[in-house]
Amino acid sequence: MVKIWLDGLASTWHRFLESQKPTDLRLMSEKVWENTLTPVSRILNRHTTPREFCTSSTGPFLRWEVVGIIVTLVSLLAQSLKGKSPSRLVSIHVPNMTRTTLACLAKTEY
Repeated sequence: MVKIWLDGLASTWHRFLESQKPTDLRLMSEKVWENTLTPVSRILNRHTTPREFCTSSTGPFLRWEVVGIIVTLVSLLAQSLKGKSPSRLVSIHVPNMTRTTLACLAKTEY
């Protein structure tokens, strides 16, 4: 699932993310908002496979829920690296990722 989401994210949004231009990031954010405002029920039904769901919620269809899941997974991975990587890096980024996850959750219908 994560590979599908990350591949979709990279293939569609890499230029926006690499440029870090406020106008590009705003356009990306607007599209993610538009996608998130579309009810999940429109892309998910009892016959939807996990692969279909993943491809329907990434790339040009990226949703805040998926951004939150990715950030959460990165945060969990970073926490598991304590003692194996520079602790300063983990101590700085884990709280930021936690706040980002909570912000993504606040943007969704859940």
